[in-house]
Amino acid sequence: MTAHSGSEGRPPAADELLERWRQHFQASDYAGLTDLYHPEAFLVGSRPEVFIGRDRIREYFESLGPMTQPDVRFSDVNSRLTRPGLFRG
Repeated sequence: MTAHSGSEGRPPAADELLERWRQHFQASDYAGLTDLYHPEAFLVGSRPEVFIGRDRIREYFESLGPMTQPDVRFSDVNSRLTRPGLFRG
């Protein structure tokens, strides 16, 4: 099983992927966390900047600094495809 596959080699279900994200975040494992992202993914975090690509997304998480008992909960999760070239890196 890899970051991009579920058990039995199929794509992971959304809840499985979100659980992996939460586990990596809680462990401050930003390399594992960003490996869950597509190489051309973008992140709109808690800053006005858009972080494009895995390296920049990892930089964002690493810049958050040490956290005491990091936790995250997901609710009302939606996903959308964007058109190519929407953001320029």
